[in-house]
Amino acid sequence: MVQLTRASHELYRRSPDECFATVAELWQHTRQEREFSQDRWHLPQVLSPRASDGQVTVTLDDQGPHLLNHWKFDT
Repeated sequence: MVQLTRASHELYRRSPDECFATVAELWQHTRQEREFSQDRWHLPQVLSPRASDGQVTVTLDDQGPHLLNHWKFDT
């Protein structure tokens, strides 16, 4: 029962841009996300985290600030 309650809370706290009417729409969205995503790996010494206006950004050497994603997966 705890898992169902937790799943229900998670479902209804989603914003409209995170909701999909069908599984096909969800699949299409995740496919596009994967297609346009980029993996980036840098030495820890070149990372410079900063907090500003309630957001955390990471600056990489001479590149501008990058926002962190908010994905979280519970087991």
